Amino acid sequence: MLNPLMLLGLLGLSVPIIIHLIQRQRLRPQPLATLRFLDREDVANAFAPAPRDLLQLLLRLFLLALFVFLMVRLTRARSEVGPRTMAVILDQSLSMQRNAKEAGAGQSLFELHKQQIAELIESIRPGDKLALILAGDRISCETGYLQDKAELLRTVRGFQVSDSGSLALMPAIRDAVNRLRSRAEVNACVLVFSDHQRSNFASYLAETAQKDAGDETMTFRRYLGKSRVKLLLIDENPKSRTNLAIERARFSPPRVYLGAGAKLTAVVRN
Repeated sequence: MLNPLMLLGLLGLSVPIIIHLIQRQRLRPQPLATLRFLDREDVANAFAPAPRDLLQLLLRLFLLALFVFLMVRLTRARSEVGPRTMAVILDQSLSMQRNAKEAGAGQSLFELHKQQIAELIESIRPGDKLALILAGDRISCETGYLQDKAELLRTVRGFQVSDSGSLALMPAIRDAVNRLRSRAEVNACVLVFSDHQRSNFASYLAETAQKDAGDETMTFRRYLGKSRVKLLLIDENPKSRTNLAIERARFSPPRVYLGAGAKLTAVVRN
């Protein structure tokens, strides 16, 4: 259930019932001898004891309830992960030519990341969509979202490292997040394969600090937190740490007083 608050729209089911009950119904006049000298007027009943046209009422209720459930976007819980939509961004800057620590001498970090991306492509299942983006000082390749493994593998194997910087890396990340957010995908993520040098994100960090201080507009970090798109920075050699994270948590009720009962609901991901 993606939009549970839309269930409040079910309160609108009372509107057709009220309309059917309050509709004006004309009654058949019964002539009486004692009323023959009175003025003739149409007699109407403003409140019907039972709704008329029951089939019409049920159809209206069904259509209104169907509209509410479409807005709620009900999802069925399954043990397996649903179709995924992934945007893979590969840094092709000059610094990616250095030797990878894990592979030792003879293989650059760029080649290691290409190999990891190829393994990711091999693991995609029917229904998954993946886009490849090669970013340096400019975006030199962008495939769009494809499901053809052969085409994706052929593309990633043709990627070449350049002698440029990574000026387009952060714009590519923002653009990929914005596109996935507009698609309203359930399982959407952006994977960034890079050496993650601080200079690549310098302008973004300065912009974030300025906006946080002035509180002018929503920063990219807050914008990402309000969307369902996950951003994963793939490191060459991640540090060993606890592989659990609390995605979100809330108290019910929001305010808890001493001696009162409360419930904590948390989403923990591995």
